[in-house]
Amino acid sequence: MFEVNDEFIDALTVLGISKKEALVFAYLTYKGGATAKEMISDLYIHQPQLYNILLSLERKGLIYVQNSKPKFYIPARLNIVLEKIDQEQTKRKHVILEQIKKLETNHRKSQGMMWMTKSTENVLNNCISVITSAKNELYVEIPNNYLQKLISYIIKVAESGVKTYLNIYPNVDEFLVNKLLESKVMEVKVHSLGHFFLVSADAEESVFMPRVMSLSTNPNIYSYVFRDSTMSLFFIHYYFEGWRTSRTVYRKAVTQSDFPMIFSAHRFATWEIMKAKEQGLRLKVKVDGVITRTGENVELFGYPNNVNISSEVINFELVEERSGRSYLIGGDNALVEDVSAEKIEVYTQ
Repeated sequence: MFEVNDEFIDALTVLGISKKEALVFAYLTYKGGATAKEMISDLYIHQPQLYNILLSLERKGLIYVQNSKPKFYIPARLNIVLEKIDQEQTKRKHVILEQIKKLETNHRKSQGMMWMTKSTENVLNNCISVITSAKNELYVEIPNNYLQKLISYIIKVAESGVKTYLNIYPNVDEFLVNKLLESKVMEVKVHSLGHFFLVSADAEESVFMPRVMSLSTNPNIYSYVFRDSTMSLFFIHYYFEGWRTSRTVYRKAVTQSDFPMIFSAHRFATWEIMKAKEQGLRLKVKVDGVITRTGENVELFGYPNNVNISSEVINFELVEERSGRSYLIGGDNALVEDVSAEKIEVYTQ
């Protein structure tokens, strides 16, 4: 006797068929085939509705009709159905991914947003969302209690090629650091006090929390989430100030496979240019930005020289390949430099 398997029927609806159509297909699969009379009797479906269902299933390639008298309906093999399900899921996944890309583009073009999130769980969920959204660069400053919960996500994006920088406070957990050493995280530092809690991806989204609150055991903590490039660059600016004075635990040796490096954060582009030059690597750099004097958009391609990183100034000189002219490259809201960089791509020669 045929018994309805609800899970099987629900799974079949992925093919874009109704539950009634799925029921008929499941019945035919169980029986190996049947006549319309048998289906009407066993499934209690009226004849006109059944013929519409059978016609629909035939069009979709899920059943075959043997032109005997009476007609005999045979289900497609389950491996064919599985293949159709895979194709349908791939199609739907593609549609969803395309929509996500459009939404992300719209979000970047839209006005910046900020909201407060409460509770440790919500803080972690927002951090995970920001970490997993990273495409090129990720900046993290967190205490060990949060690192323990987020380390797998951090390592995963680093393994995908995202340039990842991690500053830990107030001390180093050797077990966690050993896991990081085995990953592709670019650099790990530690600061005995810490400056603030920060998770920032691509200078577009950030989670910020006061340092004291991040060390609290009170579950009713809160953080601020910014989906805004201006605020994210502001945080990265001060993150870098703390970064310079923190103790290096580990730095990954840069190889050809790490290039090109793409940065929205001018400070870390400058940092990596300095480190690469210290390694003796020959670089080419592309800068997209704005001429500070005129506000005109500019795209420059050339060779970096004279890297300056101090408490007062962070910039580098770029000798343009075509003209040989030198430009001083600054970051967001640059004043004394020739160019305010918005995007920097670093290549090896």
